[in-house]
Amino acid sequence: NDANFYLVKVTDTPPAGSPHYAAEKYQVYLGWLADPKGNLAYNGYGDGVVPVGAYKSEMGLLGLSLHKYSYRVGGPVIDAELNYISGNIDGVGAADPDISGISMLVATTFGPWGLTFVYGTGQDPAETPATGGKLNVNALSANYTLGNILLNTDKDSDREGGSLDVKRLGISAVKGAYTLVKNEKNSADVALIFAQTAEDASATVSSNTLGVEIDANATCKLDKNLEFSAGIGYLIAGTAWETLHGGNDDNPLKLHLAATFTF
Repeated sequence: NDANFYLVKVTDTPPAGSPHYAAEKYQVYLGWLADPKGNLAYNGYGDGVVPVGAYKSEMGLLGLSLHKYSYRVGGPVIDAELNYISGNIDGVGAADPDISGISMLVATTFGPWGLTFVYGTGQDPAETPATGGKLNVNALSANYTLGNILLNTDKDSDREGGSLDVKRLGISAVKGAYTLVKNEKNSADVALIFAQTAEDASATVSSNTLGVEIDANATCKLDKNLEFSAGIGYLIAGTAWETLHGGNDDNPLKLHLAATFTF
């Protein structure tokens, strides 16, 4: 229905056998999304806010990424990604909100240790796009997974991760992980995550605290086609998490068991 997306991506991969660099891959990408008939909804705009088809929008995307970079053999391995989105919505008989958002990830592993930082902008509760306030969009089709609970959508989607936000309020989080076992057949790891929203929980609740998540995961590969996995996640919920879930002060607990057969 006339929604068009254009993408230009430039990738620089080092030559095979490079003695000083690992499998790093540099990427720069530019995207442009034009939605002249209002077919798409951005964080709810156009979905109950204004009638679908009553607006047109344009969004530009600038992205940079670095994949599995190591400045020396046996040294820390670094992954990084930065995305910036900017655009606007031209409503028919309605206010015309600007679109903007940023998502960022920096992760490093050194031996069994891992450290990850993620940040995603959120929707300011004081900004109402339907009356001209800015609209936050920090990703077009993201797949970030932070923990077993935070940013994990596998319980209601066919993909594990999503955009860097919780209930559209963004996220800022640090994750430390330690690999207990990792070989061809078995793996096990534990993680600790400190997280908060990028914006206040609501217009009346100024807290940003999502809480502290504790995770443990393990996999066992019986053969090349069959793998069993199990995990547990426990979130010591903060005020922002409780506010976003209707005032429920229970600490979420998630258990999962899976058998994966590939053919």
